[in-house]
Amino acid sequence: EFAKERERVENRRAFMKLRRQQQIERELNGYRAWIDKAVLRRATIKRTRTEAMTRDSSDEHCVDISSVGTPLARASIKSTKVDGASYFRHKERLLRISIRHMVKSQVFYWIVLSVVALNTACVAIVHHNQPQWLTHLLCKYWASLRNLVVSLMSSMKSIISLLFLLFLFIVVFALLGMQLFGGRFNFNDGTPSANFDTFPAAIMTVFQILTGEDWNDVMYNGIRSQGGVSSGMWSAVYFIVLTLFGNYTLLNVFLAIAVDNLANAQELTKDEQEEEEAFNQKHALQKAKEVSPMSAPNMPSIE
Repeated sequence: EFAKERERVENRRAFMKLRRQQQIERELNGYRAWIDKAVLRRATIKRTRTEAMTRDSSDEHCVDISSVGTPLARASIKSTKVDGASYFRHKERLLRISIRHMVKSQVFYWIVLSVVALNTACVAIVHHNQPQWLTHLLCKYWASLRNLVVSLMSSMKSIISLLFLLFLFIVVFALLGMQLFGGRFNFNDGTPSANFDTFPAAIMTVFQILTGEDWNDVMYNGIRSQGGVSSGMWSAVYFIVLTLFGNYTLLNVFLAIAVDNLANAQELTKDEQEEEEAFNQKHALQKAKEVSPMSAPNMPSIE
């Protein structure tokens, strides 16, 4: 119930966060669209004024060519240069708008997916004794991988403690198995590879039981070594206890630590992404606020 409640709260928090981000993005897109319209309208007005001034100056030049060196002519030439700079700024804004629309298009989305698939294929071709140029080509660093390594390193102390506990558990049950079944796995069809005759063999047998590889065959051999089902069923308790406490308890603790580290790495990666998105949105809003006062005074009044 606690896990379900926690999952419900996390889902609710993620939904509210996504809704807030979508609202901010809608407001930002609307603000950008308004600014783009204002910039385009301003550029159109300036272009018409420039064309009118160019026509007037050309007419004046044709009428009176002796007034080229007058201050009025020099001012006209200067205004023409200024209008040329504004024309280039207008083209730059149009280029940025077209690039933004291209990035938000579906074609660009599929191009990015194709590049990601190509990256996955490049990583998959890593092999033993590969050339040095291939090693340099495929060495990449990901933030999620870094966060996962950091989480694993932070929990290394608990992992080492658990490994030491598991080693003691294997040694104790190996010694106990040698006392109970040492030299008793000698059957008419031969001695099986999983036995308790020596300490190394007992260690390997206990490890095999912990991994779940044919542990029931080892248990049946133990029952046979004690006289069969009629008098050796008590030996099954050893294998059942070893399986329950070793396989279903200690080994699952490793899985719990791994899952916890993965969750911490995902949360750390998500926090970094959220901070980056918040910074980008704040920077975009600041840019929009800087552009708005510049374009607002030059907007023509609507009668």
